[in-house]
Amino acid sequence: MKIKANYMFVGLATIIIVGASVFLPQMLSNFMDNQIIGQSKFEELEKNETGYKRQISILEKLLLLKGNSDSVVRLEGAGGEKFSEETVIPACMKEIKQLQERNLPPSIVFDKDTQFYKPDVSLYQNRNNPSQSMTIWSVLYTSNQGSGILALDDETGKILMFTFKAKDQMQIKESAHDIASAWGSYLGLTLQSEKESKYDAKIGGQDMTLDISALYQSDNSTVEYPIHMETSGCNFGPSNLIN
Repeated sequence: MKIKANYMFVGLATIIIVGASVFLPQMLSNFMDNQIIGQSKFEELEKNETGYKRQISILEKLLLLKGNSDSVVRLEGAGGEKFSEETVIPACMKEIKQLQERNLPPSIVFDKDTQFYKPDVSLYQNRNNPSQSMTIWSVLYTSNQGSGILALDDETGKILMFTFKAKDQMQIKESAHDIASAWGSYLGLTLQSEKESKYDAKIGGQDMTLDISALYQSDNSTVEYPIHMETSGCNFGPSNLIN
């Protein structure tokens, strides 16, 4: 009986050794391949996620906003990360106060009776470089002076653009340099130069139209930012920002 058990043990051990010699190398190879593939997939996902969330500067955001439909894709209905529909309005009011402290034109656009309406949120993304993207909140508003729309950056909370249509005639008191310099200060950009164009027609001693092309600099990059003011309203930022 003992001899028979020994034979069974030897036979079982032989089968295990033979099976291991045949299948173990393949199993080990598959395991290593899976480890390598899994690690590559993880690294790729991590790289893509990091790239997608790459923070871009204010200047890069303005350059992205100036792009046309061939270079920039706009996806409506994207969700904000920093702000929501409930928190974006208070953020707008806070930034408006910052503009008013710099004596920018919004000081005559917004008042205590200004009403804000349900905001829309969109994702702007570079077609050739998807990692270069940003989320913008578009907010409609009305005040005793008129109505318009502003665009707030979800990441920095800065107003990158606004338009205003006045009910009555506006007066343009500030100089082109002061306006461009104050706006650059608000955005955290250095004003390199500004060009202005004034129309000869005047109302009440004021120029009817003032166009400013402000050149802002950050590090080694520059962006041209348009500012348009007239007695019937004003526009700060690329005209194609809000379609």
